[in-house]
Amino acid sequence: MELMVEKKTKSEIKEEYIFSNKYFIFNKMMLKSTGLWPYQDVWLKRGMMILYITGFFSLMIPQVIRAVQELYSENINLGLIIEFVCGIILYVALIGRILMLTLQKTKMRFIYEEITWNWGEINDSGERAVLGRFCNIGRILSIFYTGPMILNTFSNATYKKSICIDAEYFVDQDEYFSYIFSHTVFVSLLSASILTAFDSTFVLITQHGIGLLHVLKYRLNKISKIFEMSEYNFKDNTIIHTKIVSCIILHKKSLQFLKVIGSTYDLYHFFIYSLLLASLSIFTIDVVVNLQDFATVLRLLITWSALVMYMFYFNWPGQKIINSSEEIFEVIYLSNWYSYPLKTQKLIMFMLLRTGKRIFLKAGIFEMSFVTVGHIMKTAMSYFTVFISLL
Repeated sequence: MELMVEKKTKSEIKEEYIFSNKYFIFNKMMLKSTGLWPYQDVWLKRGMMILYITGFFSLMIPQVIRAVQELYSENINLGLIIEFVCGIILYVALIGRILMLTLQKTKMRFIYEEITWNWGEINDSGERAVLGRFCNIGRILSIFYTGPMILNTFSNATYKKSICIDAEYFVDQDEYFSYIFSHTVFVSLLSASILTAFDSTFVLITQHGIGLLHVLKYRLNKISKIFEMSEYNFKDNTIIHTKIVSCIILHKKSLQFLKVIGSTYDLYHFFIYSLLLASLSIFTIDVVVNLQDFATVLRLLITWSALVMYMFYFNWPGQKIINSSEEIFEVIYLSNWYSYPLKTQKLIMFMLLRTGKRIFLKAGIFEMSFVTVGHIMKTAMSYFTVFISLL
């Protein structure tokens, strides 16, 4: 796999052709605007990385100072400490995204170029329509993910015309309100831009992989219908055999593509699962601690709901991959493959064996699916229950 990635990234595809169609252009613009596009100038990307890291630490350090002050105060505000911890988790997750894209630059280029190759290789109008339908779903999800993410960011940056993020700047916050407020909003926008560009692109490229599986399903159904209609007789066995071979090649490419996506995001998603588990538990505790403050509870509930929606958002493609792979097995199994020419039957038997093996994206020890989402929420509530019993 590593050799193939190396070979693909040395292709002669021009950068302007990558992510150039209507399904990918929105994500390309977001990646370029955030400095996460792997084909951008090295110094531009380094400058953007410095801006991000500086922005995050410029808000994180005052929060840490305020947290230390709170820990050494006579009456410790537990809710405030919990919010500081949640803020640190967010910054760690953002830095993790930046490091992941930096370290996996070669694989990301391979994925983007492979998508371009796929669109160039698939010429059948029906197959392109199938692939376009699933890529369009990824585009819609990208657009609709951006709006709520920005709104949620602003809800955490400010409310009631006051600074929501408690931090120690060693100045009079009333006198310098406009400066502190602007700084908070600026860093929040940086955070939202990385979140939307990174997460929506993952969903989009995974949707492309799902689209490839459905193109395979479309081909298999088409071959089955042609054979059942007896459009080809046994003198045309070579045609049927050739079409099945093309299906096997597409199936292999689809699996390799999904495997590269999985290996690229594997460690990062395991890291995110761990942070989500901690965040859900902490936010639930924070809601209980601040029950007397309606505005704070409302903001925390919005954030808690956003976390749950986020879990479903980036696990949804993983669940669709599992469903799509099972559908391909059913299409082959329920077709009249046993009536095909003998040499073609042997190929299909190998396909049946491979499609019978579960296909899924991994996140460390987790499987990216709705079942895992349920397990994380259940575990988070268990931790919350234990904590409340100790109070």
